[in-house]
Amino acid sequence: MTTAAARLTIDVAADMTPDAPLTGPIRGNLNNGSKGEVWTNGTGAGQISQVYRATHTIGAGATVNFDTLAAGALLDIAGDTVNLDELKFIAVKVTSGAVEVLAPGANFLGLFKAAANAVPLVAGDTWAINKGAAGLDVTTNSKFDITDTAGGAGSVVEVSFGGAA
Repeated sequence: MTTAAARLTIDVAADMTPDAPLTGPIRGNLNNGSKGEVWTNGTGAGQISQVYRATHTIGAGATVNFDTLAAGALLDIAGDTVNLDELKFIAVKVTSGAVEVLAPGANFLGLFKAAANAVPLVAGDTWAINKGAAGLDVTTNSKFDITDTAGGAGSVVEVSFGGAA
């Protein structure tokens, strides 16, 4: 039987050294927990049962569709059909080109407010969302798209998301 576990760490540590009369560094931190968000194996709060991870080469102007339900026919890293009830995290890294992570016309993830809402990303960008222990209900609204906006040679993206069935 396949088991799953994951951790998503978001840690921003910024230091600034002010001009006189202030002295010493000023630190500003933001993180999603001292060790990030950690999910153990299972289907409840604080647990995941599936992780999707793939690299996609997207042709000029093309779109890759993602559906976190079985209807989408995506395979997790163990080769099982992805069929989530709750989405716990999503991360998209653009290694070349430019893309938009966007809501399709219907049944889009609750991360988006309306169809065609998009997050533009370019090479070097990483976009990640941590939906915490409970996750985001994806039993009805389960879809997102990634569309190339670079044209020419297209784009390459790394996509990972996980959740509980």
